Amino acid sequence: MNKDKKTSLKAVKLRKTYRDLGSDRDCRLGIEIMLMTIQEYISAQDNFSFQPTYQSQDLEETQLRSSPLLPATRTYKLSVDAAVRSQDSKHGYGAIVQDSHDRIIASFHSSASSGLSPIFAEAEALNRALIWCKAVHFPINLVVSDCLDLVPRILKRKKDYSTLSNLLGH
Repeated sequence: MNKDKKTSLKAVKLRKTYRDLGSDRDCRLGIEIMLMTIQEYISAQDNFSFQPTYQSQDLEETQLRSSPLLPATRTYKLSVDAAVRSQDSKHGYGAIVQDSHDRIIASFHSSASSGLSPIFAEAEALNRALIWCKAVHFPINLVVSDCLDLVPRILKRKKDYSTLSNLLGH
């Protein structure tokens, strides 16, 4: 039995369990989230075709601001963002993966109590998103971030000796 059929059977079994739970709201919500995740995974796998075509493109800053950025065919765009709430030392981050037609293929989000500064929260978001994309074999051709402090550090060709260097992978 192939992997997609096994995953589909698991989703069917979870649906049956979900119906049998009746009034246990928390348990039903947890299973509902798992079902959505499994369905997103199956959908992403159906739309996935691995043919790496990584290209190095130097875009002018004005081009980045004025034109929609779409990845090459059979590759994906990763958009990452983070937010910090300093009152209670929390940060949240998320990412979406889009295909060359700008359709959302997959997404994730998370939060943590850490007291990170905004640039570190953005760097952590990017790092975790790239690890996730590598784990699920998304061929990322384009990465989008709105963090004006982080992007120039990533684009630098020189070694980064700042405290961000571990997250930036330089």
